[in-house]
Amino acid sequence: MSIKTKNTTAPTVTNVETLGKGAENISAFEAGAIYSISSVETGADNVIAPLIASMFELGIRGADWLAKRGFKTTAEMITAIGEDAATQHTLEYQERLTWYGKACYTPTQTATIDAPAPKKTDFETNGEYLDAKETRDNLNSKPAWKMKNLAKRFDTIAKNKGEIEADQKKGADEKKTTLEKCGTCVDTLEKLLQGDGVLPEWFDRPKATAVVQMFRQQFKLPTKNVINIDDIV
Repeated sequence: MSIKTKNTTAPTVTNVETLGKGAENISAFEAGAIYSISSVETGADNVIAPLIASMFELGIRGADWLAKRGFKTTAEMITAIGEDAATQHTLEYQERLTWYGKACYTPTQTATIDAPAPKKTDFETNGEYLDAKETRDNLNSKPAWKMKNLAKRFDTIAKNKGEIEADQKKGADEKKTTLEKCGTCVDTLEKLLQGDGVLPEWFDRPKATAVVQMFRQQFKLPTKNVINIDDIV
């Protein structure tokens, strides 16, 4: 296994494993790779791409980085892979979240998470309380959110290697209704928000995505989810 990159400052196998020392349910290399990915600020793809590729060589797949392996419920996961495997996945997934959370927060964000949960009595208005609560909830969900997006990179490699079928893009349909076209636009926007594109620090990506999804539900827009975000960003 090797990490190939033109970026001379990219992590090596040795120091990645050192960073992940102490991992219990996942390998030290994967733990260190997760830590490295969550902490990178500049030249992100020069670090992320080779680490994802190396973890793929170790047998890590997109479903490993998803809660309940992508199933809607734990019961569905157990039915699909068995109770023992489901239990093991839960242990590994929680440890992956822990390692991602070790480096993905700014000092201010860490202080927010470590502080006691907001209480209504601490704020003058209910609106201020709800904003503080939402901010803390979004920070707590950040590792899962980020890893869900990164899981797509494992899927891309798997598709390129023929392990799973690639999505078949459909040709332009001139007979699409206006409602269908709106649905396609919403799909595109949601995919952009779920991608790795850089947004301003103040931009609340989870909240924006929730608004887009609510818009789709409110107006009953169809969704096909066939747009490849890699072709957009």
